[in-house]
Amino acid sequence: MNRQNSTINEKVEIMSAENIDRKEEDGILLALCVVNQDIRAIVHNKSGKIFNLSLDRVRLVEYESEQEASWRPIETAPMDGTEIDVWVTNLPPEAIRVTNVKYDKEKLCFVYWDNRYVEYRQVIGDITHWIPIPKRPLK
Repeated sequence: MNRQNSTINEKVEIMSAENIDRKEEDGILLALCVVNQDIRAIVHNKSGKIFNLSLDRVRLVEYESEQEASWRPIETAPMDGTEIDVWVTNLPPEAIRVTNVKYDKEKLCFVYWDNRYVEYRQVIGDITHWIPIPKRPLK
């Protein structure tokens, strides 16, 4: 599977047993189960047939909204005050994601809200990429 946190009832692609890169058909993930220390995916297809498949034969379908949420070069980031998440490098010990950042036209830099100082603070480090803030859950 392509994700760590699999969700039941999501659309999946059933891959060929002979060629794992070839899609056979679409389905819906009904359950995950463990059989003799092997994780299995229970999937049904459009005609209602139920399959008990090895996990490597099931791929979650990526939706356009997920593709839109992929990281983009920082040069393409909105400069109108829209909040985004950014990827910052050159920070010890490693690169990090800084959330809810916006470009400040007066300071001419990206800033984030810091509750400790009750003000916007400049993002320190090299900002290389940005991503739209994901939508909040419905419930």
